[in-house]
Amino acid sequence: MPVLCTLFRRCCRMRASDWFLRKRGILHSRYGYVVWSVCCLGQIASYTGTSAAITFLVEPMMEELDLSRGMLSLAYTLGTLLGAVAQMPLGRAVDKFGGRVAISAFSACFALSLCALSLPRSWATLVLGFSAIRALGFGGLQLACATCLQQWYVRNRGLASGLSEALSTFVGFGCYSALLSSLVSAYGWRRAYALLGAVQLVTYTPLAAIAVRARPEDIGLLPDGGTHTAGRPVRLAAATERRGDGDGDGDGD
Repeated sequence: MPVLCTLFRRCCRMRASDWFLRKRGILHSRYGYVVWSVCCLGQIASYTGTSAAITFLVEPMMEELDLSRGMLSLAYTLGTLLGAVAQMPLGRAVDKFGGRVAISAFSACFALSLCALSLPRSWATLVLGFSAIRALGFGGLQLACATCLQQWYVRNRGLASGLSEALSTFVGFGCYSALLSSLVSAYGWRRAYALLGAVQLVTYTPLAAIAVRARPEDIGLLPDGGTHTAGRPVRLAAATERRGDGDGDGDGD
């Protein structure tokens, strides 16, 4: 994980994407909406690592791996516990490398773990597969997206987080669950998860690496859409100017 994060960090230091976005006039005071959208997509993408998604795999897994419901539940419980143990190191990685690198790295690792979940042939390897998707998806990817979003919104943090949770819950637990159910019924649980992992790896991961910025200050902006003018926030400069005009009027009277 440290090696992968370092690689993503070096790639994200390149200014080619910044140049492209500035050329298209995208890097402006409303860029927080772009980051919000990508973070929301990340939370939706992590749905396949939740308990709600695993319910669609219970019956086919029990039948194919010849496991009882109790043994399958035990495997999932152990996988969840192992994933929980990994949350502190993953959280420190988010603090160290920033939201852009963390979201990209966790998205790539989570996508690979989804593909790997199609491989288990025994109970022990199934535990490892569950621990990977629990740690990297519902844990790592969601954690990185939530942390990055909080860097971009301060005054409107509650509203931004609430809207993100509402949309990700509606799409993830509503529309995405219907898609997953259809894929499992049509292709089986192994191919379904391998397909979803591959799609996420080639779509969302590069999108996050290109579009996300860890903090608004990285591109000369401020939280909640503020910008800088002559080294001062635009809103602060405007307020100071108005206050100065008021003082001048008072002296004249």
